Amino acid sequence: LDDLRRAQAWVAYHDALEESESARQLWRERGVPDDWQNYWQLGYSAGFPVATKDGRWITPTLTIPIFGAGWEVLTIRHRLLNPPTPNDKYRPERPGLSAHPFLGDPDRGLDHHRILVVEGEIKGMVTYLTLDDPDIQVIGIPGKSWFPHIADQLKGHDVTICFDPDADQEALGAAKSVGGKVVRIAMKVDDAINAGAIDQRTLFALLDGARR
Repeated sequence: LDDLRRAQAWVAYHDALEESESARQLWRERGVPDDWQNYWQLGYSAGFPVATKDGRWITPTLTIPIFGAGWEVLTIRHRLLNPPTPNDKYRPERPGLSAHPFLGDPDRGLDHHRILVVEGEIKGMVTYLTLDDPDIQVIGIPGKSWFPHIADQLKGHDVTICFDPDADQEALGAAKSVGGKVVRIAMKVDDAINAGAIDQRTLFALLDGARR
């Protein structure tokens, strides 16, 4: 982690993004406009090496620096654009870096009464932008099974869980562990937003109608 912070690789990846209109467009297509690409210091790598059982694999990636409260970088996540297998889409910047949740608002960390938890960093970005409410923190966790790592920090907050459609039982278990509520959506939440099936008003209605 100290090496990562000294190298400031996320800055180089963001510089690469600024120099590539096609890379900017890849983020736009996922529902993240340019100003927010800059705010979260998102980036791009034209060729990121990935270790696989069959050897070294090179792929372009979208890069996501994960910041803790106060904008201290904790890791960098790479979204592989040409993954070696369909279910192997994410890798850390380097082995040994632990996983951390994406915070829509790193300035305040968990200093929010109302918190929405989704699966994945990009879902966190898109739902945060759609809600557009500084009183709601959106957290994108790196997979539904990772929720127990943050559960203790969420107790005492007004927490709503919105996992992917195939994770009903995991969402119920997560909500129960923190005294929270569950929102069920038939699509992945970012896909629903980008397809126009959910807008800000609909998303607020879903949150307000969530059942404990």
